[in-house]
Amino acid sequence: MKRTEQEIIEIRDAANLIAIVGGYTQLAQVGGKYVGLCPFHSETTPSFTLNNENRVFHCFGCGWGGNIFNFLEKAEHLTHEQAIELVAE
Repeated sequence: MKRTEQEIIEIRDAANLIAIVGGYTQLAQVGGKYVGLCPFHSETTPSFTLNNENRVFHCFGCGWGGNIFNFLEKAEHLTHEQAIELVAE
């Protein structure tokens, strides 16, 4: 199903980013952000940050970042459209 840009924004904003990403790595709240070990590469010191207010994540170790759709694309090997539909469910 092809969704409009407005629908995609609404899906992104309604998603529980912490709960979804927390299923892949343990997150700890530090101030207004969440930190944890990056699920995309091996590390012993947390370099993965999640900003729930801005709805984005970034890893300072490997440089990967983006929104919930980008996260699921990489974590689950999905296309962008598949990631949108997974979050919409």
